[in-house]
Amino acid sequence: ALLIAATVSGTAAAHGPQRPKVKVLATGLDNPRGIDIGPFGKPVVAEAATGEVLVIGRHGAKTLIEGLPTVTSPEGEATGPVNVAVGAWGKVYTLVGEGPRDVDARFGTMQKGSHGTFADIAAYQETDPDPADTEGEPGESNPYGIAALSHGRFLVADAANNDILLVGRN
Repeated sequence: ALLIAATVSGTAAAHGPQRPKVKVLATGLDNPRGIDIGPFGKPVVAEAATGEVLVIGRHGAKTLIEGLPTVTSPEGEATGPVNVAVGAWGKVYTLVGEGPRDVDARFGTMQKGSHGTFADIAAYQETDPDPADTEGEPGESNPYGIAALSHGRFLVADAANNDILLVGRN
């Protein structure tokens, strides 16, 4: 076994480190953020600058959900859909990040497909202030990460409120 290990490591060293294989699946996107794998193994991506969720197929990106809120700051930084999770039966849930709720109340929420708000994360965080807040805004919210669990539940990471939330249908 020692002889085989020495032969294998010697062969790998002689050829150098292996490079990863990279293949472009879609181009021309506008501020793609979070990504998950949807039905049939196709990537689903949140695109902050356009307010869309795209599915990536063999021939590039196609719009799956549109009309989500998006704004661009004077510095050119876009916010809008920041992440996606594909739940049971291929339903797509989208996190809309921090933004001006007076412009669109869907900022700071979790959307279920194109069917509306599943959870208002920003409204919840107003009732659950961050005890470690150092910026003077303890109820601030910026939902950013999401993972689908079983039974219609999700984990949501809130970057501004510094916590992980378990979000369910109720």
